[in-house]
Amino acid sequence: MTLICSKCKAENSERRKFCRECGALIANFCRKCGFHNSFADKYCGGCGSSMSSKLPGALSPSEVARENTPSAAGILTSAKYTAEDIKELIDSQPDKKEKKIRKKETTETGELSQDALDRMFEKGND
Repeated sequence: MTLICSKCKAENSERRKFCRECGALIANFCRKCGFHNSFADKYCGGCGSSMSSKLPGALSPSEVARENTPSAAGILTSAKYTAEDIKELIDSQPDKKEKKIRKKETTETGELSQDALDRMFEKGND
């Protein structure tokens, strides 16, 4: 099987790790999932796709990274929380005064006292 260098398009034997013309790294990365396969592999170890020579050559590590990196636009539009959700989360946090009270209600080992636990369950039943 012949590998085509993605940088200079020179033909290289599959046993080579670097291009014979330009010295670029030639790796047998799967074009479908980016998995780094052995040159002897007929099928990708990551996704099972054929590693046949019908493909126009190996991908360089930078090409794999570029293909598998999400766009900034996709990251910005896929936020899990709205501003309203964040405000609600912040508002649900106990204030400093309540934290001081809870600190006083802990035992020497850091566990909550039985009285503190009872008050917590009473608040939930109101």
